[in-house]
Amino acid sequence: MPSCGYEPIDRKRTEKILSFGKKMWKFPKAYAILINTLCKSFYLEVMFMEYIEKRLEGDIKYSGVIVKVRLDKAELINGDIVKREVVEHPGGVTVLPVDEDGNCYMVRQFRYPFQRMMLEAPAGKLEYGEDPRDCAVRELSEETGFSADEMIYLGACCTSPGFSTEVLHIYLALGLHAGESHPDEDEFLDVEKHSLTELSEKVMSGEIDDGKTIVAVLKAEKYLKQRQA
Repeated sequence: MPSCGYEPIDRKRTEKILSFGKKMWKFPKAYAILINTLCKSFYLEVMFMEYIEKRLEGDIKYSGVIVKVRLDKAELINGDIVKREVVEHPGGVTVLPVDEDGNCYMVRQFRYPFQRMMLEAPAGKLEYGEDPRDCAVRELSEETGFSADEMIYLGACCTSPGFSTEVLHIYLALGLHAGESHPDEDEFLDVEKHSLTELSEKVMSGEIDDGKTIVAVLKAEKYLKQRQA
């Protein structure tokens, strides 16, 4: 029988407890405490068990400019062998620049996979081994021209954990200083100013549907409210 990936509570100990419990049923209070303790132990074990999928082998099926696509074979906790498609991505950053009046500087650009313009927070791809903060500073300058006195880390976001290794690091940029933007040669975008309140409303209405921007706006809004409290 395949292993289920974890060992249950010590069987001998459990049998002893149950055997002892049979003798204690005449003492309801003590018996209740015993059963309650046993149930809690089982609950904690089940709650923290890990459904690990063990990678057995894998081949790179496609190697592009940004991503690699890998086809793996993995073993499930019940012993079944399955295929897993994995997109290897170096990760990236998203930066939400907010000025002293609560205005945010966003970019609107055409996104080829969706064949439409999208309103987004400035963002960019990490170079392999690059520090996310350095990348955030660079992307903010390239896309908006701004530099910032504070670059506050708001955490990471696993964009599509079902198939991609991409992790985006979210930053809030405060204390802005204007400069000249200098996007990459193949980047064509417009910089727009929106209040943080307006962006939050666009997120909740669905008008903004870019994942990284949704996370950045909502996290920044909560952070700033707590900071001002």
